[in-house]
Amino acid sequence: MKNCNDPNSCDVIISHMLLPEDANPAGNIHGGVIMKHIDNAAGVVAIRHTRTNVVTASIDRLDFHYPAYVGNLLTLYARINLVGTTSMEIGVEAVAEKLLTGESNTIASAYLTFVALDAQGNPTKVPPLELKTQADHLRHQRALKRKAMRLGMLNCQQQTDEETCCMDESYHYPASPRIAVGAVVVHQKRVLLVQRGKPPKKGLWSIPGGSVKLGESLQQAAEREVLEETGIQIQAGRPIFTFDTVEKDSIGNVRFHYVVVDLDARYLGGNLAAATDADDAAWVGEDELHRYQLTPVVLTLLQEHYSFGRKSSHSVSTESETASDSGT
Repeated sequence: MKNCNDPNSCDVIISHMLLPEDANPAGNIHGGVIMKHIDNAAGVVAIRHTRTNVVTASIDRLDFHYPAYVGNLLTLYARINLVGTTSMEIGVEAVAEKLLTGESNTIASAYLTFVALDAQGNPTKVPPLELKTQADHLRHQRALKRKAMRLGMLNCQQQTDEETCCMDESYHYPASPRIAVGAVVVHQKRVLLVQRGKPPKKGLWSIPGGSVKLGESLQQAAEREVLEETGIQIQAGRPIFTFDTVEKDSIGNVRFHYVVVDLDARYLGGNLAAATDADDAAWVGEDELHRYQLTPVVLTLLQEHYSFGRKSSHSVSTESETASDSGT
């Protein structure tokens, strides 16, 4: 019994005519029908590679790009991208063709994880995958990143509440660096600080801030974030400090990458109350800084630009600074 050990020999192309029983009354094909065909095509690839029974463990991001209609020819292109100890990732692209015109569109795509089973129904080892082409290696690297993201989300769900996981998901393993802002607010010789409520700096104190939303200026983002996290209204001014921060996982994939711009800000008013991403908020005097576990970058910022805290050496974290959606 021969296994196919490279992606090219394992891949499949399967076509189906889409019939009236596959559609709703308007003639649009049900998404569940497309999903079934995607799952079946991926299952064939998984069985070809392992020559064992397999089960679907998960489906990542089943995206529907275009509708399909009765009379279209649905063709599924499925290929193996990655193997683990007992699991494998299969990528599937679904294309619908209008037979009378030849026009075709990729209507859906998905990544599926399958687990190989032995005769007793227990997970069993998967044969290794031979990567022969540059395209094979590229797909493999991208699949490794997706696997790391899946494992990161699983750990998040096991350790924290579901809402926090959902909020964090889009910021893990980004395709490009994200822009974040912080605001340095000094009022009556005290600086406004927040205690981070989310990883990766959960529990540490820093200046308030967070991610810049699409269409916002740096100043608008800083004013919004400070109000949301502390209830304090500010007028954000000029940038005074910029740094970038990168965090990688155990296999070298980038989990977070932020370019952070800290702004000088003027206090306008409000009642201090921690909210959203902040577990706590406080006005902190220079002689009180030693009571707070500050992130190293914030300590440097306060010392160099405000001569604030030069007498203290109270930073407890020696890790490289990492920004998150909850700020610097």
